[in-house]
Amino acid sequence: MTWNLKSSSEKTVKLFGLLPRSVLNYAKSQSNLFYSDVEKISSILKEQNMTLTEKEYLWSWLAINTRCLYYKLPGYLPITENIESESSNITMVPFVDFINHRRDNSNCLARVSRSGYEVLATENIPTDTHLWFTYGPHSDEFLQCEYGFSTSKKMGKSSGYKSFNSYNTINLSPIITKLISSTAKKNIHQWLKQTNYYDDYTLGVENISLDKDGTVKIFVRPSYRTRIALASLAERNEDFYYNNSHDKIECPPKLKMFHEGFNDGEYYQKTETVLLRKIVAKIQQEISVKLETLSKLDTVGSAEHLAVEHLLQNQRFLINSFG
Repeated sequence: MTWNLKSSSEKTVKLFGLLPRSVLNYAKSQSNLFYSDVEKISSILKEQNMTLTEKEYLWSWLAINTRCLYYKLPGYLPITENIESESSNITMVPFVDFINHRRDNSNCLARVSRSGYEVLATENIPTDTHLWFTYGPHSDEFLQCEYGFSTSKKMGKSSGYKSFNSYNTINLSPIITKLISSTAKKNIHQWLKQTNYYDDYTLGVENISLDKDGTVKIFVRPSYRTRIALASLAERNEDFYYNNSHDKIECPPKLKMFHEGFNDGEYYQKTETVLLRKIVAKIQQEISVKLETLSKLDTVGSAEHLAVEHLLQNQRFLINSFG
């Protein structure tokens, strides 16, 4: 987010534009929220003849965003009366911000109990040993945006990985939603929204293993909701019709069987493969262009440059493992 603010340097703005599309969208939504907050708080402070600079608010934003946890606040607190959403339930828990994330082999466990927020050791921890617990099932893109680190590790300068975050995905939504949102697909679009299968289309890791030389091997597949969306595109728009008696859009019989889990969508396999290959080829080209552009910047070697490069290489690894 800090690469996309009014005060950001020209170098970080260039790097920001080369991030994977899903990271761009997430970081842009964060910066929009940041400026919305600045405007609200500034208007309140103005009434008190006080001012708050963007730099000051950014410091507090980052302190809270990287230190606070989502935690359901007790109902007796006055603040809970005005909380509009669950995401507003945040609190700073002493000590917890010293514990870092590890997806596997953690030695601590965090949990909410009646007495509050607890951190328990899951094993005997020797002196000077780092404390680890999991922040949850998060991709490297999310972890990099929120906390500034990734968990996948490459094998030196080779293209192989010695560890890879199995929660990493390729975001297919911008391309697939564009196909669905055309006027010619109006009924399909409505049916997908009606069934809550609109958007959030991804390719993800279905299986992960190690080769004999210790390099990671992954098997990448489209999510079930992605397959449903692609199957709907294989049908004619006019075969989706409005059912007056049920007050909803009905889909063709074969798609209904697939959607309701009576088969694995074998009927749509050929069309799904063709569409996915076209989509993947487009994303491959986008990643290659971004990596080439990145290599020509004068930011080579900086932490910011390495972060962008790492996320793009993760995407390339996922794409190249699909097939």
